[in-house]
Amino acid sequence: MKWISPYLEEGNWYKGNLHTHTHVSDGGFSVDYAVIGYQHMAKHDFVVLTDHNYLRKMNPDKAISFEILNEQYKEKNFTIIEGREESFAHHILGIGVKMIYGVDSIRKDAKDYTLEDYQFLIDCIRQEGGLVYMAHPHWREFDHWSAQDIMALDGIDGIEIINGNRFSGPGNLATDVWDEVLSKGKKVWGVANDDCHSPATFWVAWNTVRAKSNSKSDLLAALKQGSNYFGNGAEFGRIEVQEDTLIVECSDRNVFQTCVKIFRFIGKDGECLKMQCGMERYAEYKAKGDELYVRVELILNNGMVAFTNPFYLV
Repeated sequence: MKWISPYLEEGNWYKGNLHTHTHVSDGGFSVDYAVIGYQHMAKHDFVVLTDHNYLRKMNPDKAISFEILNEQYKEKNFTIIEGREESFAHHILGIGVKMIYGVDSIRKDAKDYTLEDYQFLIDCIRQEGGLVYMAHPHWREFDHWSAQDIMALDGIDGIEIINGNRFSGPGNLATDVWDEVLSKGKKVWGVANDDCHSPATFWVAWNTVRAKSNSKSDLLAALKQGSNYFGNGAEFGRIEVQEDTLIVECSDRNVFQTCVKIFRFIGKDGECLKMQCGMERYAEYKAKGDELYVRVELILNNGMVAFTNPFYLV
């Protein structure tokens, strides 16, 4: 038996945010300021602009030209990807699709949406060639998505496990929803995003994608197969499989040298199959043979985390 890894064997690591709002809808930044912020301050390699489709502040005559934007940033090796947040009811992120505004395909009150209606929205995103992520399952006074909802819907690429707009500790994580879905046999990937609306939700959580390049097509292809880890600051220096052994390592950057590192290997039903705590940067997990999946959490004593996507045995 051996582990199958979602991570590309060849490529480079690229950081980016998949959930960003601007002045086009209800964001606090102009498009240019958001792009500059993610490139120069956050030192990201890409950003996806996902303004709400129910709200448009910007004059229609000033629509964003992603072709012009990417041409401006081409020499800077920074990629801007178009997307949208379906927002008339519970929210769905479409990555790599057109921004549309005020187009209510369902034409119902939010409380009257059915799973069939959400399936229609997912199908529309996929027909455009986009990736589908279920946004912030846990949100303020209500939940957007339960594991039962996600199990009933087809064509979902992933779940927003960390949402920077709501992330204030373990209670806001959607790992409970994720593990329940994975434990019922549905393969979906995890992501972490700022859900940036203001300086308070800028550069809070992000994805690190192993891809052939940071072109739009290569990034989307890598995300499609789960070749990303995600978190709010911790970094993996190594994610590797050697037959029946998973090997992970915390980055050796100076900022992590003095941190206590907790490695948690999580399996079916969210059970912690192994935990290692200490200063050691390296951890491994040897398969027993009955694991449905295993994913890895790296937690630092300064509050930073990084989560892998799940590995499967064959």
